[in-house]
Amino acid sequence: MPSLFLSPVTPGLKRLLAIVFGLFAVLGVNALYLAGVTVLEWMTERVFQDHFYQIMFLIHLVAGLVAIVPVVAFGALHGRRGWRLPNRRASCAGLGLLATAIVLLASGVALTRLGVFELKDPRLREGIYWLHVMAPLVAVWLFVLHRLAGAGLGWWMGTLRTGGALTLFVLV
Repeated sequence: MPSLFLSPVTPGLKRLLAIVFGLFAVLGVNALYLAGVTVLEWMTERVFQDHFYQIMFLIHLVAGLVAIVPVVAFGALHGRRGWRLPNRRASCAGLGLLATAIVLLASGVALTRLGVFELKDPRLREGIYWLHVMAPLVAVWLFVLHRLAGAGLGWWMGTLRTGGALTLFVLV
């Protein structure tokens, strides 16, 4: 018997979502390393930003820039498809998640020091930096709310994937 439930995630969107998740997994593990070095520098008042750190920073920058188009595309397509469905809680959490993802990506671009986007005021830079640091935590929270309000969460698979990403982080 066919399901009466219209899924807001089509097979094509599932592929796009896999790309988004992959990019955010790379960015998340990478950000943990960068944050660890930053905290270590604050605690010891020594510099640990060696060649490997610079490579990791470059990976973070490139992956963040590459993530812009898939994240916005997925958010727009998924939102357009899901907005017509009756689950308002999932829709509102999803909109909050998309807004947070855009804040995260925009703050990352603002921190890049690329010509037009170069922020020279240290107080403004610091505020945007902390916005960029906190946005992923808000995004994870909103993602869980979005999924709890919508279709059931695959906790087991999510735990395996998170464990795999953290294992990769430890190995690096």
